[in-house]
Amino acid sequence: MQLEDLKVEESKIPETILQVTYFLNNQQPQNSDDLVTLLDRTSGLLSVEFETIQKHLRDHPDWITPELMDQIEEKFSGLSRRLARKIAALRGLIRPPKPGYPELDWDVDTMLSWATESYLPYQAWCNAHDQFDPDLYAVGDRFSEWLMQNWDDVHANSKRMVFNILPNKAVDLKRTGVTNLVLVIDNLGWAFSEMLRDLFRDKGYFLASAEPYLAMLPSETEISKKCLLAGAVGYQAIDDKTYKGMIEKGWVPYFSDHAFRYISDIGSLSAIETIEAATYVVNYLAVDKALHKSADEIGMPHRDHIHHLLEKLVENTILFIEKHGLQENIRIHVVSDHGSTRIPATVQNDLDPAFFKTNGFEARSHRYVTVSSERFTGLADNLKLDCFFLPANDFMNPDNVLCARRSNRFLPTDKDFYIHGGLLPEEIIVPYLVFEPATVSTQDLTVLLKKNQYRYRMETIELEIGNPNDSAVEQVQVSLLNGNVESEPVRIALLNGKKNMAVQIKARFKVTSILEEQNSLHIRVWFHAHGEQHTFDVQPKIIMKKMIEEKSTNVFDD
Repeated sequence: MQLEDLKVEESKIPETILQVTYFLNNQQPQNSDDLVTLLDRTSGLLSVEFETIQKHLRDHPDWITPELMDQIEEKFSGLSRRLARKIAALRGLIRPPKPGYPELDWDVDTMLSWATESYLPYQAWCNAHDQFDPDLYAVGDRFSEWLMQNWDDVHANSKRMVFNILPNKAVDLKRTGVTNLVLVIDNLGWAFSEMLRDLFRDKGYFLASAEPYLAMLPSETEISKKCLLAGAVGYQAIDDKTYKGMIEKGWVPYFSDHAFRYISDIGSLSAIETIEAATYVVNYLAVDKALHKSADEIGMPHRDHIHHLLEKLVENTILFIEKHGLQENIRIHVVSDHGSTRIPATVQNDLDPAFFKTNGFEARSHRYVTVSSERFTGLADNLKLDCFFLPANDFMNPDNVLCARRSNRFLPTDKDFYIHGGLLPEEIIVPYLVFEPATVSTQDLTVLLKKNQYRYRMETIELEIGNPNDSAVEQVQVSLLNGNVESEPVRIALLNGKKNMAVQIKARFKVTSILEEQNSLHIRVWFHAHGEQHTFDVQPKIIMKKMIEEKSTNVFDD
């Protein structure tokens, strides 16, 4: 039996716990190396051991690295389910790398990968820790510029607009014997995805897939949510603009008459006595309302309040599922219409709010204004340096619109609250999440080595990592364990079910006399699924060649 397989009932060994506590309290690591030494001396079986490591890292967040967190998670793998949230909180202290500027010629998939894997994690970290980076607005504006330049193509062909979500998922929503619950959470930006994932996981429902989508322009509720729910390419294309009409009548050509039911708020979900529809669409406004209030007004940081609201939303969702006995045949879909951003009053504003109080600017918010046709045609071109121009007919909107660029705003942000309507990634990119109950055991990932011949030099090892499970897996790490190979592990934040991904590992092969290392590549893969860590090894065969192949001296060779 391995040490990590032991189960310890801490309540039955109080004296042992006390002695371990004495020992740990006498250890005072002075740097990250000392902490690793202390970690090596722990058993990984006791909560007090983790709590000691946790305290040192909270006191010294600069010691935390992804590699150290991997070591901690491996050490305390036997307690992983109980400690999952605390470990995630420690990982959250790691400042992500600052994103570089995206390229204007990227395709939509490349841009969304950059945004969700680089820009948004950094932006969310800065926001959560009140460390605003003024350079980030210019980086985000490059995304905005890309979106404007490519709008016609992205809008028509990408299948990544919010109005594409329900048509894209038509097959899932028609699955026989499955009840769908679609939670439409107003103003839920991509950064809140992990919070929802953790809350549902605590209730036994796990992330099956997570995909980014793009809000309509401007990124505001009236336009973007109605296009989302109607599946309409623009606001002008919507006939019945009531939410109930869009949901219960508009989708009849795609689904049966009784397929969709609109629920105006989460409280009304409990009033349903009989399941008569295949899909229930719930409108949830509490997050949006909270984000538009100042932190002083709600009496706590926004993130804490949003966590509380989403926790209650998840609880009500589970009550609905259990009331109707849907535990084994429910799919929970989470969608949103737009995100938002927080711009402190001290951040530079290149617009003069007083100018937009004049005639012709008919409705103003912090990040966009509507403009009369007469005034719109006469706007100076140099205003495009600080605003994006959205002609009504080109964007199928009811009015001409100006959207503020970078950190600009049409109204002062004199309090600590969130605003939207612009084109920054945090305003535009929203999640589509699916949660399901865990009904089958987790399979190991698949690992395909794309080539098997290498030389004793620096090489690029190309792998294809696949997820055969129905549910997504997270925090995937792929490492090479050969003693004669120098390399750094590669990480995949999220891999959706039934999907694969190509990864590359830069590795330097050194000459070795060990036959096993000459003939096989030892690959170890860690990943998280259903709140637990999984590890497995694969050893595909390889052929090692010399740096220079000697030519044969056989006289019969050509």
